[in-house]
Amino acid sequence: MDRKVILEYLAPPSFLLKSHIPFRSAIIVGSMNSGKTSFTKAFIGKAVGYLLSTQGIDEKEIAFIHSYERNMSEITKTIISSLDLNGIKYMYLFNDDAPGSAAFSRMFLTRENRSEMQFYIMIRHRLERYGFTGILIVIHATQILNIIDKTFRSTSDLLLFKSYPIEPSDKKLIGMILGRSGMYALADLTFKLRMPRSINDYLSAIYSAVAKLIRIKRLVKAYDSNPERDSNRYKQILEKVNNVVIEPKPIEDEEKDKDIETSKLYNILERLLLTLRKNGLVMLHGNRVDVRIDGKLVTIPTEHLKQSTIEKLRSIKIYRRKQSVR
Repeated sequence: MDRKVILEYLAPPSFLLKSHIPFRSAIIVGSMNSGKTSFTKAFIGKAVGYLLSTQGIDEKEIAFIHSYERNMSEITKTIISSLDLNGIKYMYLFNDDAPGSAAFSRMFLTRENRSEMQFYIMIRHRLERYGFTGILIVIHATQILNIIDKTFRSTSDLLLFKSYPIEPSDKKLIGMILGRSGMYALADLTFKLRMPRSINDYLSAIYSAVAKLIRIKRLVKAYDSNPERDSNRYKQILEKVNNVVIEPKPIEDEEKDKDIETSKLYNILERLLLTLRKNGLVMLHGNRVDVRIDGKLVTIPTEHLKQSTIEKLRSIKIYRRKQSVR
């Protein structure tokens, strides 16, 4: 019964369409090669199959968006340009490898990070402007739960775990969520995944996860009896609905973004050095630049600075006050 409740969380009843854009969110956590993507696609396929058979929903009224390492603003813009949102009643967004984009990670407290959090909070309303009035279900995938920004964690009622955590802070956090029995179940699942006795053992571990939904803790499966046959059948269901795949950025585009970000940071550093120089806190000494902040000396090798920056610093003349001798 509890397993069915967890499935129904990802397959909400159609009467909820009468409310204002219902929202459901989940996070799936697991180490590399633990089956996060395979499990999620099969489990969403199982939820979609349940919808089609019980709620009278047509395949054309369901959309599945699979995004890799993209910001929420990029994902939303692609959804708007790729789908006729007026006809979509159920939208599944699988945000694969969420921390692959710095905007989803709590380790990057940048302006972009804050902007993407606000974008995510308002995603229902942004989609509504383009005609979407259905149910939005979002699943974020990550290898480490603790690095996912709190905004995404606090809005997810369903947590799915694929492997036993090794990272200390994650072990503590997940232990608090699952309790002792849940952690034992997760350890058994991980052992089965890493030390399988047969291909059936391995596939059953790939397509299983320990789930926590509010007060319910259960081992859930993305198959019925045969993990290979059933999971493939559920994945094939997804192929029948509207599909949008958002690929990762090409490596050359990522390098361009890094160059732009580095350029922005360097411009900030240059303005800071010029301001400090005007206040007599920056001194040039051959192959180094000495910066004094709060009484502490910081040395920057000139090889790390542009020649134009050094020339700008030299153009600002500093006159030391002569000390009077009594």
